[in-house]
Amino acid sequence: MSLKTFCALSIGLIGCSTVGSVTAGTVTEYDSLTYWNAAVNNVSSTKISQVPGEAGYGSLTEVLGASPVTLGPGAFSGNSGSGFIYNDGVYGAGVQYFSDDPRAFGQPNVDGSVTVAFSAADDISALAFDLGAGLGTSDIDISVNGSLLAPLAVSSIFPTSFVGVTDTKGPITSITFTETNSKVGEMDVINGYEIGSARPTAAPEISVTSAPAALTLLLGLLALLHGRRRTARHPA
Repeated sequence: MSLKTFCALSIGLIGCSTVGSVTAGTVTEYDSLTYWNAAVNNVSSTKISQVPGEAGYGSLTEVLGASPVTLGPGAFSGNSGSGFIYNDGVYGAGVQYFSDDPRAFGQPNVDGSVTVAFSAADDISALAFDLGAGLGTSDIDISVNGSLLAPLAVSSIFPTSFVGVTDTKGPITSITFTETNSKVGEMDVINGYEIGSARPTAAPEISVTSAPAALTLLLGLLALLHGRRRTARHPA
């Protein structure tokens, strides 16, 4: 059985991806801007661009408690209760980024985490970001509207990682990035982000009640294929 045929039989039961994406329910996660662009309409960009910061640290804006920084339609806030926009050249000259780094501010057991919130009225169903963790090797957990997606990885060799998401039933009202390496603690959203509208998908959906029957059918087909192969190899 070919991979294409197996994916077609398995859709709705397991994730099966050959184009840089993983689907869970109505949410799809992309590791390529090219594939994300192919899945969305009405794309617009918001760039993190403030006045130049102070020499050295380059911190521009501090987020305190429930007072997030609004950048375009998104409201950025840090897990530690304070986040900063930096313009210090870590990710390239002139590239600004929103950063949450609680361990640098006396909270050693708090993971760096950035949440970007959107109004449901904006009807945003597609988002794309470039992420980093202060040039360290790290894993990044991602959640959309509170549901976890596949984690990402960054390293000192490839210090940034792209992630795009779509939700065909939208809207997306929040996305959270959490750095999970105990030695790092910093979570960065780099340069800005893109929003758009997810294109409708033609993939069939399988309800919870029909999933067991579909799985039984899939296993039966695989058993049939295996039996045919054995007969072909060992004819009576």
